[in-house]
Amino acid sequence: MKFAYIETSTWINAVENDPAFNVVVINHLQSLKRDGWILCISEMVLLELYCKPIKEENYDLLHLYHQIIENTNHIPCYKEMLTESLRIIYTDRLHVSDAIHVAMAKQGSCDLFVTTDKHFKNLTVINPYVIELPKLEILK
Repeated sequence: MKFAYIETSTWINAVENDPAFNVVVINHLQSLKRDGWILCISEMVLLELYCKPIKEENYDLLHLYHQIIENTNHIPCYKEMLTESLRIIYTDRLHVSDAIHVAMAKQGSCDLFVTTDKHFKNLTVINPYVIELPKLEILK
């Protein structure tokens, strides 16, 4: 089986941001599924996704996220997660929350790290799959 970890920014760009982003990201995710990849998320992704709708009492968005991710493989937190995250901070020079995502992906036996954040493009501990988003013109 092929497992792909879907990082938080990817889900946000698929749902909340500009419609041009939504289409691009959803097309990539559907393509991965067609190619046999199993989409994975961690408890860290859930925490980050649910934070904004809960704070804003936006239950429609919360429900939408819940519907979308209920068909993903969930990776639970594990005992050595913080220690592994520190190693990743050292090897790949990531921020704490980003290193936690990478550690969770590795724990879930993921071969691919799917994101829309360009700063993940040089990952060494897992293969990055960076979705390029279209450049939007700013209205003057």
